[in-house]
Amino acid sequence: MFDFKGLLKIISDKTRAEEISTQLAHTEPKVLSELPKNLKDTEEIIKNVTIEEAIKYILWNGLWNQYGLFGAKKETPRIFKEKDENGQIIEKEYFSKRYSRGKLLSVDLGVSNIGREFCYTHTGIVIDDYPGIVIIIPMTSIKEFEMTRIPLEVRKATIPVLTRDYPQIKEDSYILTNQIRAVSKNRITKVVGSISRTKLMQEIEEMLFERHTPYIKKLKNERIEALEKEVMELKRQLEEKNLLIESLKNPV
Repeated sequence: MFDFKGLLKIISDKTRAEEISTQLAHTEPKVLSELPKNLKDTEEIIKNVTIEEAIKYILWNGLWNQYGLFGAKKETPRIFKEKDENGQIIEKEYFSKRYSRGKLLSVDLGVSNIGREFCYTHTGIVIDDYPGIVIIIPMTSIKEFEMTRIPLEVRKATIPVLTRDYPQIKEDSYILTNQIRAVSKNRITKVVGSISRTKLMQEIEEMLFERHTPYIKKLKNERIEALEKEVMELKRQLEEKNLLIESLKNPV
């Protein structure tokens, strides 16, 4: 176990603020002594997971080392090599592309999750797009997601979708609106399809409105009620004026 308190003491030392924010890590003896312990802790954990889990961790960590916070390629497109229809190797990247609302993307969410945060590769539904970043709602196959073990509040935020209704979705799945998140476009591994302008996308929009913008919903409902009252008042005034007109037409 590494010395958490010792490292925290160094980073909290205001007298060394400039030094610790500018000098390289290898110049600090405490970092050199504690980093191997930290990495050793990780090694022992990974040795005791399944082979599949270990491989996924190693692959993800290798990717993070290149494109993550300290990676040399963090602001450059991740390149994929694929065969085209003629069998020729071509290079493809998704980082610089734009993705419309409702687009389906295969997204690698990694293995650095905490608690119920989503991980591994899943299909994500695009909600918004920014340079280098895309906002998605992830999906997971029904067979991988034990709904009965999920808290009721999370179940209420889940939308089932069947592949017979949407063939571009390869397996019967759940859309997890509670897991909406921003991800780097370097996490995208392929474009799957689109559900834009479908009944399913409309259902997602309604769910987002209901659960993620309750204050806006309240304001809109109040505005609707106010407009209904205005309409009723205008109708009442119109009826009064019509009665007045009729009375003027037929004076006693």
